[in-house]
Amino acid sequence: MLAYILFDLIIGEEMFFKIVLLFVLVPIVEIVLLFDIGSAIGLNATLIIILLTGFLGAWISRMQGMIVLRQIQTEISQGAMPAAELIGGAIVFAGGILLLTPGIATDVVGFAFMVPFLRHKLQDWILRRFQDAVERGTFKIIS
Repeated sequence: MLAYILFDLIIGEEMFFKIVLLFVLVPIVEIVLLFDIGSAIGLNATLIIILLTGFLGAWISRMQGMIVLRQIQTEISQGAMPAAELIGGAIVFAGGILLLTPGIATDVVGFAFMVPFLRHKLQDWILRRFQDAVERGTFKIIS
């Protein structure tokens, strides 16, 4: 009950249910996919795929993270606010977490977050959402 009250205060009831739904549906989808793939290609091959995507994902997220870090440093050294780059860094971080999570669907989304073109599209969309919220006066900072 306390967790629900805290979540409601911080993120609102609608978002709370979306998060709960996400934490229930994603594991179910992952289990179904892993069973289907395991029955098609075998347990050992499935486990190898899971391990390889984890290691490959960690390596790719490290490389992309370093690229984003250099972009942030460049923006700061030029006296600019690296808003888009910080969002890109958060996307790379989220993608890295998804890639380290065992599963196929999370790996697909995690790898998509590592592709610069797709990441830039997502970060532009997020930045527009932030700007729209600020202009409407619905952006809240909780400290």
